[in-house]
Amino acid sequence: MTGLISIDNPEFIENIGELMRDEFNVDQQLAIFALKNKLGEIIKCLRENIVVFIEPDYVDRVYRDSYYNYFSSKAEIISRDCIRLSFLDNSSGVFSGRTNIDYNMCDDVSKNYLGFVIIRPTVPAVIGRSAISPKALKVHDFKCCLSPISSTVNGFKVKVEAFPFSSQDRETITCAETSVWALMEYYGNKYPEYSPVKPSDIIHNLKNNIVSRQLPSNGLTVRNVTFALKTFGFGPQLYEYSSFGDHSSSILSCYIESGIPVVVALSNAGSEKRRINHAVLCIGHENVSQENVVSGFANKHEELLVDGGKLRFLDYDKIDKRFVFIDDNCPPYQKDLLSSPANRYSGMLEWNACRIANFIAPLYRHIYMEPFVVKDYVRILISNYYSHLKGEDIVVRTYLCSTRSFRHFANTSAMSNEMKDVISRAYMPKFIWIAEISKIENFQNGLVDNLIIVDATSCETSNLSPLIVAFVDGACYCKNPKTRTFGSYIIATKQFNSYSNLR
Repeated sequence: MTGLISIDNPEFIENIGELMRDEFNVDQQLAIFALKNKLGEIIKCLRENIVVFIEPDYVDRVYRDSYYNYFSSKAEIISRDCIRLSFLDNSSGVFSGRTNIDYNMCDDVSKNYLGFVIIRPTVPAVIGRSAISPKALKVHDFKCCLSPISSTVNGFKVKVEAFPFSSQDRETITCAETSVWALMEYYGNKYPEYSPVKPSDIIHNLKNNIVSRQLPSNGLTVRNVTFALKTFGFGPQLYEYSSFGDHSSSILSCYIESGIPVVVALSNAGSEKRRINHAVLCIGHENVSQENVVSGFANKHEELLVDGGKLRFLDYDKIDKRFVFIDDNCPPYQKDLLSSPANRYSGMLEWNACRIANFIAPLYRHIYMEPFVVKDYVRILISNYYSHLKGEDIVVRTYLCSTRSFRHFANTSAMSNEMKDVISRAYMPKFIWIAEISKIENFQNGLVDNLIIVDATSCETSNLSPLIVAFVDGACYCKNPKTRTFGSYIIATKQFNSYSNLR
């Protein structure tokens, strides 16, 4: 069966269950039960006016890899094919009354494409490699990391901005492998330095790191995950959440603000309930309201000494907000606080007791300065060079950014031409730390007053060496690109809108 069906159709799940029976030779009632638990929960999150194009006999590269490396060796006959469900926006009514897609509808399909879900024959874990745009959700009140994922619908090439997700199949991939796969799928589709991986690639890269058999999988430790990311070209940094006390959430938040998805290890260690260790991805956060900012300033600001007085300083990463998670047990884009990262498991006390035990930041291998280091360094710079802010309430937002992306942003922003010239000429590494400094009333309007750019490849913070540029009202401090010595220059500075790595 190939064709269109509305997700509002009461027989939608049953129709997919019948197709699974015919295509995969599985029990129809078991298939429907699995679909209601997995696909049904995803459908509940999607808005109305969406139609689904169903394609059986689909060759999915990720499932085929698991099939040939594991499932084909079983005595039980398991299908090697999948079913692909492609989601299309029908708000305009262009697909209304249709049971199939005509060959002259290429533009309509491309314009309204919202992503896909792969249905595997691995009942009950039926959700395979998938990607759904946040625009398909009923509630889209967040910003997150998104990557362009290519696919086809009835032979038409299409692309969706989404974060990849999948459920674990419980035998070749558990939550940890799924997190590594989704992370590499995200980076591999977004950046030329990385490539998507298959489950067998993860197994192969860890074969000398794990002493016992790898299939069927018993899961991975945080060290295994960190090692796997290292073999795939990253310079990963593993953090023990409790080691940094109150700063742990700020560090994790800073990576998310930088557009770096983070692997988060959850555990309910110490709980009297069933022991749980689970890996998820944190990929974004909810939109920060003015109320969040005011509350954060009232409760979490600090005082900073500057020449001739004090200022009140709020680290943006300390503002309370819910973060966006990719959890293979749940529909994509779940939101929870870092202090209670498994509240989405409503009424399941053993899950609700989970807290963050560790997190892993998959960094570019030449990023050496960590968030807590750059934040302390920025405080020192503000104390020494921003005395004009004494008596003010300021918010400082810190994030990593590639030089190429930030220069493009600067050139298209409302910065003064003199500021753009300084940024264009400054000698910078591939990645830089940015600190946006705003008076609180301007921050609430999305405006930046002052800017600091720091070398992400530096480790020394006892001098000006890591500083690349510091814009102060009407002036800048920067290195001479030839002599590498610092100088201060009078230039025209101008407010500009804040930059974001999240969408």
